[in-house]
Amino acid sequence: MRYLLSTFASVLLICSAATASEDAVTYTIQALTGLAGDTPRFEKVYCHDRYAMSGEPTSMAFICSPHFPPTNSKEKMEDHNLLSAAGIKIGGELAKDGVVITLDVSNLTIPKSLYDGPKDSLIMFALECIRMTAKLNRIEDYSLQVIAHDELKEPADQLKKKFLAHDKSKRFTGHPADEPNQE
Repeated sequence: MRYLLSTFASVLLICSAATASEDAVTYTIQALTGLAGDTPRFEKVYCHDRYAMSGEPTSMAFICSPHFPPTNSKEKMEDHNLLSAAGIKIGGELAKDGVVITLDVSNLTIPKSLYDGPKDSLIMFALECIRMTAKLNRIEDYSLQVIAHDELKEPADQLKKKFLAHDKSKRFTGHPADEPNQE
């Protein structure tokens, strides 16, 4: 009997470990820039997810994964994911109370070759990617933690507060090309 129970437990553990590490395609939203340092476009990107079946919200970390578009150039391409190039980190995990998403902007630096706007705009772009990725992956309810250094602590906290009060079915921030021409 003891042998049967230990065999059953071993098989159960092996099967659950194999299921948790099955590869799959996961979709995320990234803030991608063009060649001329323009404002990013929010694009749906597919990612190979080693832990897609784990139940964890792995799509959130892919928001800040590097993005190198295909090229026929011999020169090395820059990372076109503005959030990744700026040093922003996003993660998600399951907790007792649901999904917790962490936005870490403590190492934020503006890559001048990709973007010439203010740092708080990068936080807004990250929050929009979180909103769109959550919607895409049917994560309806989540909490948000923001980690920021002294210079960005207050603007990051204000944007977090505004984001959490915002209707998640509507855009938090958009591409300037979406707005009517003011001229």
